[in-house]
Amino acid sequence: MDKLNDQVARYHEELKKGYLQKAYRGIMEFMSGTRTYLSESHADMTTGALYQGFMDMTFFTMTPETLKARKLKVAIVYLHDNNSFEAWLSGTNRQVQSDYLKSLKGTDLSGYELSEAAPGVDSIISLTIAEGPDFNDAEALKKLIEAETMRFITDMERLVSYAKNK
Repeated sequence: MDKLNDQVARYHEELKKGYLQKAYRGIMEFMSGTRTYLSESHADMTTGALYQGFMDMTFFTMTPETLKARKLKVAIVYLHDNNSFEAWLSGTNRQVQSDYLKSLKGTDLSGYELSEAAPGVDSIISLTIAEGPDFNDAEALKKLIEAETMRFITDMERLVSYAKNK
């Protein structure tokens, strides 16, 4: 395994090329703009702060009252390693996540799959919105994220309502 100094030296070399900073800044600006757009377009939902992450994931939450009342939230996530956007149904804490994973097990999830309970897994159910997204057409990407997230939220409201009544 490389020593930290070796890793920092490689990191520094990549930074000198300049594209890392530009790409990261562009992703953050896109996520911030998308968060603002969705917050204004869907004022009836609670929108969380932008979590920039450690070049692993960047996300914000957007949650309707129906899910919030059940201690759930929906995260719109950009996964840096995969260069993809996902929507996640998550609990407000690990216990809530665990409880919903148990209550939804064996339920018809209408094409969705339950996430595996494991360290570092923060979703109960996830949806891939876009792989290899086109950041050059930011408006179309923003609209795609909005449409898929709204569909996901509607589906999750129905699923958790069913799970609660099970």
